[in-house]
Formats: sequence, C-alpha cells, structure tokens
Amino acid sequence: MSFEDLKREIASGQPVIVWVFGNTWWGGTSVQYTASNGHISTVIAYEHTVIVTAYDDTEVTILDGGTYYYRTIAQFESSWATLGNMAVIMQ
Repeated sequence: MSFEDLKREIASGQPVIVWVFGNTWWGGTSVQYTASNGHISTVIAYEHTVIVTAYDDTEVTILDGGTYYYRTIAQFESSWATLGNMAVIMQ
C-alpha cells in the first residue's frame, strides 16, 4: 500500500492498521525468516501494529492501544517501510 492509498482510506473514514518498527521509530533493518515449513516472512525486532486514524500536511495521528500520538510523515513512512508498507483495511 502506498502512503497515497493510506490517505485515501483515511479520508473516506476508514482507519488503517499498519505494521511498523517499535512505536513508529525511524528506520530499522528487517530480515527474512524461514519457518520450518519453508514459508518465508519479513520480520524485525519490535515489530508492532498501530492504527493510523488521521493525517495532515506534516504528520499522522496514530492510535496505539489506548494512546494517541503523532509522528511526522517522514518518520512514519520510514518505520512503515521496514515491513514493506503492510496494512489492513476494511472494505
């Protein structure tokens, strides 16, 4: 999913669940993990899911458990990219 796709979903009233590094930390290095059945997954230490509920020109609003916080778009995109911009949307 691209950031533009994410914005479109939020603008239509749909919060988006995303995979990030930690509490939306900068960067990080993901690795490929191979399970005993041969399935390969991209993983990172402190892998985490949060809900993006809003955005403006400079930052996104994130719901993490019962806590809301803000991250710059650059920091959010850096963290989200570590796991391939994975997201879940409701349709």
